[in-house]
Amino acid sequence: MQKLVEVEHLKKYFYRQPSLLSYLTGSKHRKNIIPAVDDVSFSIGRGEVVGLVGESGCGKTTLGRTLLRLTDKTEGKVVINGEEIFSLSQKMLWQKRGEIQMIFQNPTAALNSRIRVRSIIEEALKIHTDLGKESRTRKIYQLLDQVRLTKSKADRYPYELSGGEKRRVGFARILATNPQFIVADEPTASLDVTIQLQIINLMRDLQERGGLTYLFISHDLRMVSYLSHKVMVMYLGKIVEENLTENLSLEKMLHPYSQQLLASSYAVSTKKKWRKTHHFEASYLKEFDKGADRIYLGCRFYPRCY
Repeated sequence: MQKLVEVEHLKKYFYRQPSLLSYLTGSKHRKNIIPAVDDVSFSIGRGEVVGLVGESGCGKTTLGRTLLRLTDKTEGKVVINGEEIFSLSQKMLWQKRGEIQMIFQNPTAALNSRIRVRSIIEEALKIHTDLGKESRTRKIYQLLDQVRLTKSKADRYPYELSGGEKRRVGFARILATNPQFIVADEPTASLDVTIQLQIINLMRDLQERGGLTYLFISHDLRMVSYLSHKVMVMYLGKIVEENLTENLSLEKMLHPYSQQLLASSYAVSTKKKWRKTHHFEASYLKEFDKGADRIYLGCRFYPRCY
């Protein structure tokens, strides 16, 4: 499979102002480093869907934003479709934006509440295409139909739409730019189960018909197993395991943290026997202060591993 996205030793550190106590106690400056993404390397093939899972605060969203240069890197290399993103000029990056898009976690904040749906989609067409006014209108209706919204929604404001409809409008705007790579950050967040399944089916249909490539960020392992070809497990800024989705089981996932994620999911969603036969349940995790000032050598999970 041809590689579309290649990430090599990517790092994104945040820094916080040292406190007065740190100066008085002579604490090292490294304790003020927040390693949101720490030496991450992976690749995504063209037309492939890769799921990224992990607990809140592990760096999933920061990784997705850094890939698209919405956040500056600290170190590393990101190549998308043969071009190193961080070496592009602002003008070249602006032209590249049509190929790389992001589905933001909050669909309400991602849409301008003061303009109608028609104008939201048309804005993307004006920037990234040379279509005339009539052609843009026809394209808007085609995109709405593609994401399974009626033409009447074009004259609505975002606040008149449901959460699922807002998400679909976001998809329509993204598809207007004819993207190749999409980072989907919790696209089913804050939606009820029925709407979640509709959104995931829409993503799968668009991927199969258009050959789209996704980095699918999610907490829901069921959605990841349904949509993704492979899964990456992230913990405290590190990718601790990468495996095929077909191996998303307690017997085939190798890292203890991956097994605990699965066990916590099974304990809620499937038979009670998992709680009796597997001791690595979420409630059995060793408690420790996983604050951002802790930078561990080797495996990040070892303070909580039995």
